[in-house]
Amino acid sequence: MDTFVDSSWYWLRYLDPHNPSTICDPKKSTAALPVDTYVGGVEHSILHLLYARFVGKFLLRSGLVRGAAFEAMRGEPFKQLVAQGMVQGRTFRCPDTKRYLRPEELDFSKEASPIVKTSGKPAEVSFEKMSKSKFNGVEPSKVLATHGVDATRLYMLYKAAPADELTWDETGIVGMERWLQRCWRLVQGVAPPDLDSDESPRVSDEKTLKSLLISVNTTIEEVTRSLSTTRGFHVAIAALMQLTTALERPEVARQLSRADRRDCLVAVLVRLAAPMAPCAASELWQRLWADGAQPVPDLFAPGSWPTVTPVEAASRDVLTCVVMVRTYCRQYL
Repeated sequence: MDTFVDSSWYWLRYLDPHNPSTICDPKKSTAALPVDTYVGGVEHSILHLLYARFVGKFLLRSGLVRGAAFEAMRGEPFKQLVAQGMVQGRTFRCPDTKRYLRPEELDFSKEASPIVKTSGKPAEVSFEKMSKSKFNGVEPSKVLATHGVDATRLYMLYKAAPADELTWDETGIVGMERWLQRCWRLVQGVAPPDLDSDESPRVSDEKTLKSLLISVNTTIEEVTRSLSTTRGFHVAIAALMQLTTALERPEVARQLSRADRRDCLVAVLVRLAAPMAPCAASELWQRLWADGAQPVPDLFAPGSWPTVTPVEAASRDVLTCVVMVRTYCRQYL
């Protein structure tokens, strides 16, 4: 049978993989089904997804799987489909034979226009779905060793929306590395043991703090909506970068106490970044509470996600509008 058919019931078996007597304990399937989201490429929509839906309906009608929610959906195993776009790699072809070329067959002295070594002619360059036969794949371990897992993940989330094609360009990861370094500098500026140093006022300027809390609230709303509803991960990262820029302004350090900058501003930034950059966020979080004066709060504890803080009087003197074109942020108004 087709391999897509063979794996079309894994969504159920994952709930009870070691059960020797039945496909799944009815209590477990009742509690967990249907699956919230099915993530797969375009080809899954007509192959694996189709077979999985057939198996779900068959199991329900056969009485092998029960559950009020599962029955209400008439055996549909998945609530929604997210068909993610393909990752496209830089691809080279011989201008004469149209044969796909290996990187070692090219002279990259001119990066923008690689030359075919055997003919001396410029290669045809395009972005196509990564494939071994096209010699345009990327070795993940090498990328991670060079840039780190968090910077690489952030780049992939920021480069394109989940449903869009992602054109791979490793040079873009540097931008994410720089942002993480900016976050580290912010944390260093408010981390112990210098919370009570003379560089910052002991009492914050109320107007400045209020203005920044409004920015923090806006970022919390944007990131929360992007991660939980729209899946606009690139929008969430852009909002975090915008908040980082606001916290870097010189007047922030001059007019706010270190304690307020840490507890009300930087700590929120780190928490919001944690789902997309967990390793870096964990390091930053430990540094924030390095004085040992209190136990380090659990960064990933249930219920620890930041919530909007009420701010008195006019919520916003200026409202920023984001202009999006085909899921990409093009302009702030």
